[in-house]
Amino acid sequence: MFTLFQIKAQMGINKDGTAPHQSAMLDIKASATTNAKGFLMPRVTDHTVITSPATGLIVFNTTTNTFWYYNGTTWTDMGNGGTNGAWLQNGTNVYTNNNNVGINTATPQTTLDIKGDGFLISQKTKLTTEDPNLH
Repeated sequence: MFTLFQIKAQMGINKDGTAPHQSAMLDIKASATTNAKGFLMPRVTDHTVITSPATGLIVFNTTTNTFWYYNGTTWTDMGNGGTNGAWLQNGTNVYTNNNNVGINTATPQTTLDIKGDGFLISQKTKLTTEDPNLH
C-alpha cells in the first residue's frame, strides 16, 4: 500500500545534520571525501511522451544520453545550450557572446572573431588571403 502525504517544510538530506539552505525546499549534501554520492536524475527513454510536463521539469534521456528540461512551451536539450543553437565554451579560449563566436576573445564582436597571430583553415580547397570571400 502506498500512502501519499504532504510535508510543508524544508528538507535536508545529509550525514552531518546541517539544516537546509534557506533558499532551498530540498537540500542534498554529500561528503566530498568519504563515500561521496551523487544525485541520480529521473531517467526516461523518451522525454517527449511525458504528458503535461511542469515548467522546469528535468529528466535524463537514456536514448540520447542528454539532459532535457521543459521550459513551459517545449523540451530543451541542456547539452547544446538550448534551442538558440549557442555553442558552449570549450576550454579557455573559445567563447560565445550574443550568438557570436570568439577564439582568444571573451567578447566577440562578429559572427566569428579570432584574435591572435593568425589562423589555419584545413580543407580540400586552398583558401588564401587574396580570396575575395575573406574580405
